[in-house]
Amino acid sequence: MESFLDGLKRALFRPINKAAISIMGAFTLLWGIWVANPLWAVFSTAPLFNAMSVLAPEWVWGTVAIIVGITMLWGVIRMSYRSLMSGALVGFYFWIAGSICFFLGDWQNTGGITLLMIALYCGYIALNLRVNKVEFEESEAQFGIEKE
Repeated sequence: MESFLDGLKRALFRPINKAAISIMGAFTLLWGIWVANPLWAVFSTAPLFNAMSVLAPEWVWGTVAIIVGITMLWGVIRMSYRSLMSGALVGFYFWIAGSICFFLGDWQNTGGITLLMIALYCGYIALNLRVNKVEFEESEAQFGIEKE
């Protein structure tokens, strides 16, 4: 009989659904557009953003998020392992930095935990892609997609 942890491990490392990656890419892109939008200021609305604004201005945070989101979505559209992996890894580091900044800005706010979970999800995507690289490359070949 399979243990709970063995079943969980098998489920987590099954090749990830591209729709799940698309949701993360779309969220990151939308967050970036919201923060980089010059029509309003985000960081001045709450002390939660203090550490983020010290590290970089809003437009930098927003632009990085836009690039990460587009990279992830491009990877899904083109079935590009390199784009998916790059977007997930940069997304992991981006959201970890945001989480740390949120905790520094207001350690009692739930924003730090939220961004930490988003970072962990990006990390999971990258790990899943790495574990399933062979299957990913086989699906690329099956659909006649040339490697970048």
